[in-house]
Amino acid sequence: MGAWTTPEFFAQNMPFTEIIETFYEKPWLKTKFPDVWDSQWSENIDTKCKQLCQPLRNNKMLLGYFLDNERGFMEVLGHNETIIANAPIYQSKQVNHKKKSELPEEPILNTEGMGLLQFSLSQPEDVPAAKKAWEFVMQRYESLEGLSKAWQIEINSPDSLKNLTEQRKLLISPAYLKDQQDFVKLWVEQYYRVVSSKIHKYDPNHLLLGTRWGGTPGNAVLAAEKKWADVVSQNNYRANFYERFDDLYQEVQRPILNGEINTWSGHFLYVRNPIEPPGGYDRETRRRLREEEALNRIFSHPGVLGYTKYRWHGGKGLFSENKPNWDIVNPLKWTNSRAVSIATAWDRPPVKATVPLNGQIFMTLQGGKVAVEELTPAREGDRPSFKLKGEELIIGLVCRQGIWDKTVYGNDIRGEVIDTQSDGETIKLKLQFRNNPNLPDAKYTLNLTRDDTKLEGTFQGVSNNYPVEGRAVGYLHRPVATVRY
Repeated sequence: MGAWTTPEFFAQNMPFTEIIETFYEKPWLKTKFPDVWDSQWSENIDTKCKQLCQPLRNNKMLLGYFLDNERGFMEVLGHNETIIANAPIYQSKQVNHKKKSELPEEPILNTEGMGLLQFSLSQPEDVPAAKKAWEFVMQRYESLEGLSKAWQIEINSPDSLKNLTEQRKLLISPAYLKDQQDFVKLWVEQYYRVVSSKIHKYDPNHLLLGTRWGGTPGNAVLAAEKKWADVVSQNNYRANFYERFDDLYQEVQRPILNGEINTWSGHFLYVRNPIEPPGGYDRETRRRLREEEALNRIFSHPGVLGYTKYRWHGGKGLFSENKPNWDIVNPLKWTNSRAVSIATAWDRPPVKATVPLNGQIFMTLQGGKVAVEELTPAREGDRPSFKLKGEELIIGLVCRQGIWDKTVYGNDIRGEVIDTQSDGETIKLKLQFRNNPNLPDAKYTLNLTRDDTKLEGTFQGVSNNYPVEGRAVGYLHRPVATVRY
């Protein structure tokens, strides 16, 4: 059972988790964003952990504690993001996000994209976070003159930064981005240091399950988290469990736990597979096929523990007599019954292929396509800067008894396999295709190793005129080579 499990289930001989929700504890720097350097926050966390953790310290059914749910730390660079800074600052646009949620609405922390370091330096000087931020930069640069030179912007006093912040002019010079990354890491380490010490003070017997990320955070956050968390947790509502958690696992090398799962989400219903019959599947057929495949594959990953169910799925209407919605519950029960055997089957050295590969291959290139965001110049005469976001690219390929078809399949993809080399276990593919008529062709070289029905390795290429490289993760979707069925 997932986060927000209520006390009536604590003694029902059912595995469960608890959540601390530290971001709800004041003092806040902005709504539900606490100052981790403030001793009062530490005291409030102590009080909360005593209340939540002490009664559970000897509970054998408790797996551990989530620290928070889908929070962030004001990163400038998220996962697979880089910035081409043609000026030291840019003009942020105020964005009002509206989101749908099954839980009470939470404020979006950082709609303007401001960095944590700039934000902290712009707080009143007696605020602990501001003191820590100024201590951090002065240790590096010794003076405002040295800071100005490094960040390529004139800083005569703390008010200089406050004025930039009030005008939503955000720092992105290379030296600032490096300092921002280091300060975020320092901040997250302090967050974990305080919270883990308070949890273990009252309960030394259970695991720290991480922060239930909504999406994969940036390198600075993960570098800090993997030092403290026993398990890294992320919520996932997509069918490509395996690939998304593999991406996270490669970064942290810690066990991964899915904090929320829902196989009735739009990604299961509406997002087409790279290869489908002519006209596509109807929504329910697609959902059921993707559900079974996703749940079976996730337990074949060596780094994934499993998932928690964070809410009750009952029958329709207010008077359903607390009966479960079996369409949602049963597939999870059936998968749970197979989980151990699936994991055991893949807990072995790679298997040498004895028969040629045959069928439809679905392949994900992690960070394989580049989305480009233009950042508005903040000063007259400045050239625009650009934020690059590496996104997953999912394609379909067909192999017939070891021979690869030329066509590359995928949503809005038109392309071909232009070269292949294989000895049965190692496979090299060169691909060229277009998934945007306004952009030049994307080109990739894949170097893969086959383990039974899995193909994993690396890729290099060019997308949107930018070089890309990363993990390539593929699997045999169907052992049938024809794509018209």
